[in-house]
Amino acid sequence: QMSFSLSLTASFYSLLYWFVCFVFEGDKYASVEFFAELRDICLKHGSLMIVDEVQTGCAVTGERWAHENWRLLVPPDIVTFAKRFQVGGFYMAPHIRPSPAYRIFNTWMGDMTRLALCKKTIEIVQRDNLARLGYSTGKQFRTNLPLLQRKYPQFLENFRGSGFMAAIDAVTPEIRSEIVRRACQEGANIGVCGERTIRFRPSLLFTPMHVRLVAEILESVCEKMKAS
Repeated sequence: QMSFSLSLTASFYSLLYWFVCFVFEGDKYASVEFFAELRDICLKHGSLMIVDEVQTGCAVTGERWAHENWRLLVPPDIVTFAKRFQVGGFYMAPHIRPSPAYRIFNTWMGDMTRLALCKKTIEIVQRDNLARLGYSTGKQFRTNLPLLQRKYPQFLENFRGSGFMAAIDAVTPEIRSEIVRRACQEGANIGVCGERTIRFRPSLLFTPMHVRLVAEILESVCEKMKAS
């Protein structure tokens, strides 16, 4: 995780009414303390905190919403969601909801098929306690991947993750390409982002056992690269 220092002046924040907060954008992570201080600044200067949970909502980080990990005393004013919910949308705090209702809406009031899928997705997440599974899977990521980067510092560094979301950097773009190519040959379909990041975005059914299997493949790859 990266901790950030918030040193912008109060005069700048007084000009802000909307403050959009991307939780894990491009696999760059901020600390819980950063988000807590950011919330305090928004409250102090009357700015609305908008949290984009398009990638992180729906139990992905081991909680229903990523911002629940921050243990904020006052929740965000607006939260957006999509992707795993099967429909795009947002919800807002009572004090900023439009009155009367339906002042802002579209012609069809949403896609009914997508809303049905969203409802069933939420039911399954709750029924199978997938947020808890995300917590366990994330714990396994935080166990296995840091071990690999300590064992192979010539190849891997800078692990970070929360729940089903995890990432680790290769030392160079060329090393990343070689790791991903070899891992694919050994049965692991691994994603990438940025110049040298290996990213994990599995389904909500990804278990600690799957993490161990991926880690074994990555260890095999690194061993062979070390010997070559």
